[in-house]
Amino acid sequence: YDLYAEKRPGPAGVRAANAYGIHEILGNVSEWVVDSYSPNFYKETKDAEDPVNTGPGKKIHRGGSFRNQGRDITVYKRFFEDPRVCDPRIGIRCGKTSQR
Repeated sequence: YDLYAEKRPGPAGVRAANAYGIHEILGNVSEWVVDSYSPNFYKETKDAEDPVNTGPGKKIHRGGSFRNQGRDITVYKRFFEDPRVCDPRIGIRCGKTSQR
């Protein structure tokens, strides 16, 4: 939260990359993921390995954004929104195949 004092997305690549060469994996903007939101999904699929909810409705985004406090800037905290929303807090992460 304090890293984004201007309370808007910052330029990518400003902070040091992690061991995989990825910058700003947490914070800056929250990342849309494939899951749909269901409050009981993980309880209902507790025996499944890597379950994915592709049902209709609100979609999940993770990682926290420039507007989140430190406790919410994590990979495991799930936020949900209508996927039609346009919000500077939420974005996508471009990726490429790892050379490792």
